[in-house]
Amino acid sequence: MSVAAIERAVKRAVDLRGTVMLAAADNEDQWCAICAAVDGSLELRVGEPGGGWRHRGRRRSGEAWLRDHGFVHVVDAWAKPVGISYSARASSETLDHALREGLGVRADAELVEVLVHPGLIGDVDPPALEASHAAHIGFALRALAHVGRGKLSIEGGQPAETWAWAFVRDGEMILSPETPRDDDEWTVSLAESDVARAADELTALLHNQLNRDPRAPLFLSCMPLKPSERWPT
Repeated sequence: MSVAAIERAVKRAVDLRGTVMLAAADNEDQWCAICAAVDGSLELRVGEPGGGWRHRGRRRSGEAWLRDHGFVHVVDAWAKPVGISYSARASSETLDHALREGLGVRADAELVEVLVHPGLIGDVDPPALEASHAAHIGFALRALAHVGRGKLSIEGGQPAETWAWAFVRDGEMILSPETPRDDDEWTVSLAESDVARAADELTALLHNQLNRDPRAPLFLSCMPLKPSERWPT
């Protein structure tokens, strides 16, 4: 297993302001992911320690190691938020140790790239790192509308939680915030003015009604509508 390969993935995630996932070539359940927030901070993730019921001791030992080294359990993964000052090398070494000690990945295992979800698409200059959530969400929604297809995951916090989704298909955009109600979503056209207004409305809803911290790290991930497709990067 190469720390250099993980470090390249870290740098790619930062450049894309998105998510890059690697997995062991012989076991896709042994994976790690680098999620880069729009402000340059990172969240490092690994999968669940395996072993099954026959190897509960091994699984518990892996979970204990992850917990002792700053990882917290989230949905189907373990996550460690790190600040902007945390280097790519330090991030890659953290993930290398987590894979070996937490998930039991062999030291000589080959890691392969299995997923790339960029936060930036298109050729327009993105907002500055320190720009507001509204600026970053607006930029991502306009880019997705320009492409005319795909979906956007909006996450925030430390560790990150899903805040909202946006779906673009058939000439329209569906905004779907994560609220207690299943039907709190609305549809707009792909006209630039409509998308800009929807971005402002969505951001205001997240901050003012759902109490999402406007200073929290914001994670954006653009994805194809079909899981079998790969987003061009």
